[in-house]
Amino acid sequence: MPNRKLFLKRHEDCIDSEIRDCHALVLLIDINNLKKINDTLGHSAGDQALQIIAKRLDSFFETVTNTARWGGDEFIVVVKDYGTTERAYSIARHLLDIVGAPLQLDTQEVFLSASIGIATYPDDATSASELIRHAGLALHLAKDTGRNEFLFYKESMSEKLDEDLRIETALHSALEQNELRLAYQPIVRSEDRIPVGVEALLRWHSPSFGEVPPSRFIPLLERSGQIVPIGRWVLQTACSDIRRIQHRNATPLRLAVNISARQLLHPSFVGDVKTILNASGFAAELLELEITESVLIENAPVAAQVLGELRAIGVHISADDFGTGYSSLNYLWKFPFNTLKIDKSFVSAMHGEPQARMIVGSILTLAKQFGLNVVAEGIETEAQYAALKDLNCPLIQGYLTGRPEPISALEIRWAAPCSFQTIGQL
Repeated sequence: MPNRKLFLKRHEDCIDSEIRDCHALVLLIDINNLKKINDTLGHSAGDQALQIIAKRLDSFFETVTNTARWGGDEFIVVVKDYGTTERAYSIARHLLDIVGAPLQLDTQEVFLSASIGIATYPDDATSASELIRHAGLALHLAKDTGRNEFLFYKESMSEKLDEDLRIETALHSALEQNELRLAYQPIVRSEDRIPVGVEALLRWHSPSFGEVPPSRFIPLLERSGQIVPIGRWVLQTACSDIRRIQHRNATPLRLAVNISARQLLHPSFVGDVKTILNASGFAAELLELEITESVLIENAPVAAQVLGELRAIGVHISADDFGTGYSSLNYLWKFPFNTLKIDKSFVSAMHGEPQARMIVGSILTLAKQFGLNVVAEGIETEAQYAALKDLNCPLIQGYLTGRPEPISALEIRWAAPCSFQTIGQL
């Protein structure tokens, strides 16, 4: 298969001659999780996987102007006279299927997925360099959107990535400039709405961008690696804050903290948790680390080891956004969970969609059989609260029972003795 250098030469020639009078697609394909194969089965297995995928790409297309290995785990394909928009979408979906089909590597069967960015000629650009750049922008956002996705280039993507760069630059000094803060949202018992714990939530007020939503800046922290030092600060600050309330209130109060993939898989993470617990005096059994399912699915062996080490020191583990991932049931018994958090998408749909209520009920039944606690998040209405209470959901969290507040507000609101209740076996 041609490499990048030969592809670029051929592609310039194609634009000058073959596709100037037609419409064409440029598809930049990134193979997800190839590193996992290299790390677990060896680089020869990774090379074999790339060879199989390359052969599949070559055999799939009949109207390919050019196909090449772009570098590392990326391929690039040009399809001329692709026809309708529906045909372009069909090509992209077929590419995802090609990469996602099982790969037989010697005696080991493995599965991969792809992210694809797509630019069209001449609508998006008329030069090879611009087409590839636009396909790269679309690929970048496709990877941010999730695995096994494809996106077509849009002009707004350039604007978003420019803004991403400016926000990411501002984030580098956010911690030093004291722009970051924590808010705490209560977790309450459904039977009487008494608070039994809080979840620490990261907030950022930027002098340049104002109040930036977590959904906007946290993925950038992940991508840049800043989530590791900032996540350490979050955990340290939250443990110190809630320990201070516990000391004044003399009541055990559980603290939930979200942990990202980069944090969990960082070599120093378990050591950092131990150091923070020792320094703050916060009890390990009152700390609950919330892990999203995607982290476990993509890095199962390492994640299982780290979670086992955390459980060994007494820290509790919560499966965040449970039910929205690919293998909820498969991973439920493989990891040392204490709690399942029902995703708010199920909660919000319960009133109008009986299936959503059935899913929530099934999760509660499953959790009871596994001896796990359950927190339903995103409760905003009395109807949702009543439905969850009727299903015997033990704990709930949402705007209805408490909005996120700074630690100063919690100290004032819950300063009275016995304002908190013990969370028992959570």
